Amino acid sequence: MLNKTIMCIAFLAAALILDSCQTPACHGKTTAKKQLTLTSNGKTDYRLVIAESCPEPERLAATQLHEYLKKLTGVDFPILKENQVQPGGKNIFIGNTAAARGAGYDSTTFDKEEWLIKTLPDGDVIIAGGQPRGTLYGTFEFLEKFGDVVWTDEYSEYVPMEKEFSIPIIDIRDKPCFWLRSFVGGRPVDMEKFKMFHLRNKYNYAYMAPETGSNEKYGSPGMCHTFYAYSKDWPRDKPEYFSLNDDGQRLRANDGGGPGQICLMNKDVRDLIYKRLLKYIKTDRSACTKSGVPFPRLYVIEQNDNMHFCKCPECKALAEKEGSFSGPMLDFINDLADRIKKDYPDIYLSCIAYTKLAVRPPKTIRPRDNVLIRVCDLGAEFGEGESESLRKVSDPQNVNFKEIVESWGKISKHMGIWEYWVLYNKPFAVPYSVIGNLEDDFRFYKKNHVETMLVESEYTEQTSFFALKRWLGLKLMQNPDLSVKPLVEKFMKAYYGKAAGTMSDYLDYLEKRQNENPEERYGKMSPYQYKYLDLDFFVTANSLLDKAGVQARDDKDASIHIRHERVPVDSAMLSLWKKLEKDSNAKLPFSRKEILARYETNGLEQIARFVPNSGLGKDKLCISKDEFNNRITALKLDLQPPEHIKNPAMLEDIFWAEMRELPHLGSTITDDKDACGGKALKLVNVKKIENFFGGPLEVYVYNTTLKKRVLSANIQRSEIIADGKYHWYDLGKVSITPGSILMLHRTSHLQTPLDKAVNPNPEWNLQLSLKFSGPAYITGSKEEDAIWLDRIVLTK
Repeated sequence: MLNKTIMCIAFLAAALILDSCQTPACHGKTTAKKQLTLTSNGKTDYRLVIAESCPEPERLAATQLHEYLKKLTGVDFPILKENQVQPGGKNIFIGNTAAARGAGYDSTTFDKEEWLIKTLPDGDVIIAGGQPRGTLYGTFEFLEKFGDVVWTDEYSEYVPMEKEFSIPIIDIRDKPCFWLRSFVGGRPVDMEKFKMFHLRNKYNYAYMAPETGSNEKYGSPGMCHTFYAYSKDWPRDKPEYFSLNDDGQRLRANDGGGPGQICLMNKDVRDLIYKRLLKYIKTDRSACTKSGVPFPRLYVIEQNDNMHFCKCPECKALAEKEGSFSGPMLDFINDLADRIKKDYPDIYLSCIAYTKLAVRPPKTIRPRDNVLIRVCDLGAEFGEGESESLRKVSDPQNVNFKEIVESWGKISKHMGIWEYWVLYNKPFAVPYSVIGNLEDDFRFYKKNHVETMLVESEYTEQTSFFALKRWLGLKLMQNPDLSVKPLVEKFMKAYYGKAAGTMSDYLDYLEKRQNENPEERYGKMSPYQYKYLDLDFFVTANSLLDKAGVQARDDKDASIHIRHERVPVDSAMLSLWKKLEKDSNAKLPFSRKEILARYETNGLEQIARFVPNSGLGKDKLCISKDEFNNRITALKLDLQPPEHIKNPAMLEDIFWAEMRELPHLGSTITDDKDACGGKALKLVNVKKIENFFGGPLEVYVYNTTLKKRVLSANIQRSEIIADGKYHWYDLGKVSITPGSILMLHRTSHLQTPLDKAVNPNPEWNLQLSLKFSGPAYITGSKEEDAIWLDRIVLTK
């Protein structure tokens, strides 16, 4: 599912950094009545001064300040080394200069990301900080705070032109609250622009080279689901090292997804993990020394991405005693933490509180002080998740997650959060927002001792207000006490120009409509059931976006940003077209042909901006150009009801464009000239499971809301028509309510939602159009063994 370098410092100093959220976000003051004038009448008396021998990040800070002061004022501020400065004139000292030290600055007393911005009595200015990123961050803070500069996304920025540029008397010492700040929002098209956007907004997880201050990199083998990496080379004749399932089988993982875990109470397993951890640390530190970057301080040792915890007598007994599988997990991590602190007191071990069997804290076991518990807010759209990603943590629907965070916060010295600001597993893009949740959520996390933050919010190219939520998230990771409203106003002005007010009206309207039905579970539901996506919504949204487009017609960047917001609106309207007409009992007041053409143009424009042409991987969490073109093809199709359906008025028809791909399980949308619409959902044996094909085909409907099967059926081998053609199979009656998923094969490797058919009268008859290929079904066939699903029909 998921996709996904630090300085070695003394243990006490590391602890002070980790406790940074417990101190005020800003230390210092500004005096508005007194001003220093940096430029006047197109001239300046100021120079940018760096140390004679300064590190690359401080040199970059000087060039960035030079570049943006020139953009702000039109004035060229010269950059000089300290030994080149002549008497007379005024100075902005950047980094660890003699002048800064003379004014009381001592870099050794600053955390690695802490900065100082200070005016001196003689009119000079100091921007300095800790190594390696403090001075850089201080420079960007200076430009944001006093120049009103906003870096809105990787392609655009807001730099107001100031004929006279003045700053108040300043004495500020500050640092980010969360010491690891990560926002996963897709892969970059332009890596340099992407890196600089994140650096300027004080993101510190990845992409940062030594010359830009490096980053907070996780130690090897990676940042999540690491049991597989630790265990992949273990002997094949030691099954007891791996998790025991309910059927008495030991499951060995094939990758970070599983299917198995490790036996947490096995002493040999713990020794092997510890030895491998030591090897990872030594290898990492050797590589970091050679490349001149800080050492990692956070090593992740956590479960694979599944719930198959070990049920051996020892693991099961401790889990039952502690009320959760977090019991054996924490006992295991604490053992490693006790060992590692003797030689590496600066290192922290991280494990995840994740999935319903292990997310709650144990009754009596407490994390060691060198353990960081990362709580994962898994969304309800996943079988193991309970949280509603579009609701606040304090929302009644998220009461369980809120209690879990509070419970871990009471017993843990160090905590992290893995958040989701995106809806997964939906058949098409829809407009939605999480902006209104963020202020309360961040303050809640800070109150409960959270120190690291990872936010997943992919599908950059088609998600409403993506740029705003990414920018806002990075600001709140820096200071969770900030008020969101003025930040949103600042961003809207910077991003939408003259259309800022109208786009704010649209955001307010979207959130108002989205929150009108507090009982709705957007994660579990299909967009076909979202009540706010009615005709009134689309009429109002289109009116506001039309108005914004006119207001910004002379602003190229703002126009592109407005067109981005049209993508999820048009996607949803086109997909819901027939439903909207049926619900309103009238034709829509739009031209479908024009909306489709607009959606195609704007969608491809946004993909070109945010989706690279290669290197996406199987869990890319974006829409590629080819996939988008397939969607356009599907929207242009005029499918007729199957010939054998006698009452098409009582029909829900699902074809390949509305089915769900699971590439990691072997089910993908594949071209097939014989299939309805020219494509089908194809299942192959990607996991190389024995006897995968050839037997009866198990078919069932599972309801994620009810957490049970509502239909179970087998297509017997004798009933399978094995001639390489599509045939209809009648599975009988089924009740379709929100959360209904069709699953094929005993492995459930082919799955697709049926929520499109949710109806006040839930009873339907289910029919599938299937084809079977390959020698497992057709004697002598040279084709690949596969099962093909091209159409699902539900009738009354």
